[in-house]
Amino acid sequence: MINGHAPFVGVSETHSHLMKSLIHAGLLFTLVAGATAQSSSRAPLKLPPEFAAVRDLVTPRPDEELWKTIPWKTSLLEARALAAQQGKPIFLWSMDGHPLCAG
Repeated sequence: MINGHAPFVGVSETHSHLMKSLIHAGLLFTLVAGATAQSSSRAPLKLPPEFAAVRDLVTPRPDEELWKTIPWKTSLLEARALAAQQGKPIFLWSMDGHPLCAG
């Protein structure tokens, strides 16, 4: 026994801890999923009247999403060849990490 718990046979203490964590996470997921399934019989959430105005304010308009119409390239080599062929510059976006957490 280690700290009052029997270790998994033939498994290192690190892997044993990982397995226990995964079991706990699975149990937690099962409990949350069950609670969510039971709560679906409730009446739908009533949103405040200001919600629609705020949603409309923060939702991008079609004229604010024109960048989606650009045929972006994910290959720098392909972009270089196309830019040379068309005589256009390259816009290179480079970053490290998640776009909302980079820093």
